[in-house]
Amino acid sequence: MELYWTILSPPCRAVKMVADTIGVSLETKEVNVLTGENKTAEFTKLNPQQQVPLLVDGDVILPESRAIIEYLVDTYAKDDSLYPKNPKIRAKIKSRLYFDCGTLCPKLYTAYNDLFYGKPAKEADVASLRDSIQVLEGYLNRDKWVAGPNITIADISLVAIISGLPIYDFDLSPFPKVQNWIEECKKNIPSYKINEEGDSATVELLKQLSQPK
Repeated sequence: MELYWTILSPPCRAVKMVADTIGVSLETKEVNVLTGENKTAEFTKLNPQQQVPLLVDGDVILPESRAIIEYLVDTYAKDDSLYPKNPKIRAKIKSRLYFDCGTLCPKLYTAYNDLFYGKPAKEADVASLRDSIQVLEGYLNRDKWVAGPNITIADISLVAIISGLPIYDFDLSPFPKVQNWIEECKKNIPSYKINEEGDSATVELLKQLSQPK
């Protein structure tokens, strides 16, 4: 089973953390998106979206990190604890994944993508992102984990994004539940180190990009 990825991508790291948690071995294939390897004819044939992560499992070719982690747990996990089959619980997990994909990620990328091109973040975009973090704080006011009393794939997907916010000098102190949840994720996700390595790589990339040319 092959995973086309880059450690710089939080969604890629989420896939790897889920796979490691359920004991699935992935052959990782690095795709350098900074040099456009994701836009080559060869990769585009595999994934017309020209994005990572991309999972290849025999005749299954699957883009989109949230779809991938659902597939991995449903197909290979020894139990359904990370993604319970109970329809009510699963619906709640899906709602958090949709929040991650449809709201949080777009707002984060809108707020901070300019930094990779030497431009400052716009305060209006950061404020919009802050509103989304407040939503997450609200979820965590109800439950220990984002979708209930137990850790699920929604936590792994979301923490891959949220943990990197301090890189961009985003202040998480107004969100104590989120801060505590990040610490709990560090303790409860066996391969969380992958996420920390990705955040460190992002810091180094931003340093390189900020150097005078």
